[in-house]
Amino acid sequence: MLKGQISPLKTCLGEGRMPITTVNIPEDLLKYIDSLVAKGVARSKQEVIIKALQNYRKLHMHEWHDPLIIIRGFRRALINQRSLNEILKKFSEEELYEIGKKMGFTLKDSCLASFGVDSTHRENWELALKLLEDNGWGVFKIEKDKNNRDKLRIIIYNPFFPKKLLHGYLETALGVKFSLIPTVEDVAILETLLK
Repeated sequence: MLKGQISPLKTCLGEGRMPITTVNIPEDLLKYIDSLVAKGVARSKQEVIIKALQNYRKLHMHEWHDPLIIIRGFRRALINQRSLNEILKKFSEEELYEIGKKMGFTLKDSCLASFGVDSTHRENWELALKLLEDNGWGVFKIEKDKNNRDKLRIIIYNPFFPKKLLHGYLETALGVKFSLIPTVEDVAILETLLK
């Protein structure tokens, strides 16, 4: 076998719940996997490989055509937060809100095109927010207000975009008016009254 080629897979049922699969891995990738385990990033080679395959599936990497990144039929690009902040710092809070409102249609379109669901229906909010989370926008949590059952909150931990932009974005994408709760931490809290 040529160096760098992957052999055909050999699979058999292991003693655990998962089948055992044998595959030849190029030496440089095996050293990389070993270094991740040695650094404590992962507990085992198996964990590294399973996580890599889960991300391959989650990010629809089978659709990528170098150098283009295509996820669920839509072209994406990677940008670091510092570069994004340079672009956005020229905009006022109100302009960020309006930009977010226009951007929110992309999530509506993605939910409809990829899953055949309307993101403005409350039963689809978790799916819609999971798509954003999978794309690095932050960690999203939906919760009812403990003191007022008529209020619903969406909490975004470590948001990638400015809070006002997310405010407008989610209003359009989820089809509801939110109040942005002021916070000093790296968290955005949006609140709405349940109908």
